[in-house]
Amino acid sequence: MSNMSYCRFENTAGDLDDCVEQLRALFGDGEDRPTKIPADNDRERAARVRLVELCLDVAELFDGVLDEADPRAEIKRIIAEQEAAAAELEDDEEGDEE
Repeated sequence: MSNMSYCRFENTAGDLDDCVEQLRALFGDGEDRPTKIPADNDRERAARVRLVELCLDVAELFDGVLDEADPRAEIKRIIAEQEAAAAELEDDEEGDEE
């Protein structure tokens, strides 16, 4: 089931936190030994790969940000900037309809 648009990121962030913890368990104790073997099937394995691919896609949106002194703050700034630009565009489009 898909997330409602008003809470899509809120819901997904919680689920992604859980997935990250499961990946940490899969990758193990730093000596390439899993600390927990997930009980899953082919669909779940494929979804795990797809999730990591999607994370890479998101990371590409912020190309170069990791070189910043405070990448988390820079990501927040970039997102806020894009949200403001999108809101302005939406306001302009609503004004054109009048």
